[in-house]
Amino acid sequence: MKVLLESMFRLVVEGTLVDDHEHTQFDFLGYGFQPRAAKSRWGKLFTAFLPAISRKAMKAIVTEVRSWSLQRSNAMELEELSRRFNLKIRG
Repeated sequence: MKVLLESMFRLVVEGTLVDDHEHTQFDFLGYGFQPRAAKSRWGKLFTAFLPAISRKAMKAIVTEVRSWSLQRSNAMELEELSRRFNLKIRG
């Protein structure tokens, strides 16, 4: 883990990536870390190693929301829908 953190730090500090690496992406705690375009405070674009929601976590969220069958709940009032799903949405 220490080596991984050191390599992530090196990538962020240098702001560039060398294309000869076999793995340039990994998932950790529901976040997907991979090279992404970022903008410096001076407006210059560079490549940084930034997190975003992982594909696996996104798929799990979509599956959960689809299981609620919201399309069949069109007869419910908004207040009833909010009471029913608010706790799940909050986490």
